[in-house]
Amino acid sequence: MRNHKGVSLIEMLGAIAILSIVISLSAVIISYVNKAQEVIVEKSQANTTGIILIHELEESFEDMNITDYQYVDSSFIYLYSEYSYEFDETSNEIILITYDPMLSVSIEIDDELLLNGIVLDTSIFTIDPKSYIDLEIIDSKTIITFYIFLASLTNTYQFQSTLTLD
Repeated sequence: MRNHKGVSLIEMLGAIAILSIVISLSAVIISYVNKAQEVIVEKSQANTTGIILIHELEESFEDMNITDYQYVDSSFIYLYSEYSYEFDETSNEIILITYDPMLSVSIEIDDELLLNGIVLDTSIFTIDPKSYIDLEIIDSKTIITFYIFLASLTNTYQFQSTLTLD
């Protein structure tokens, strides 16, 4: 055997082959991590947007004593309040407050979500055509459920809010 310094061509080619395999595997792993991060960010944005939309819907009729409604179709509803009861702290009595004209809220789900004719911001998402308003009457209760589907380029996210009227 000869005793010489340096690296043979075969050893060099073997090292290059191993290094290229490691780099290829690293690139695939980084690609999967980036894709997973994009999915997580989109889900987070959809969740935030959906929660804000539902909150704005619920806030619009939260303080209303809804006394009547007009269900136009599965994409449009009017909610009305003709009166409410309020506690008067000075007289310690409950007072009937009537509204003339009555308070109203209109909710429309079409290509956009409109609250009293104002388009609610859906951020980077669109309102999917599957979104609708459902009305059920069970016993003496009216149950109105809002189904909001937010669509991105690749996914659809569902949110809902339920309003029960006695």
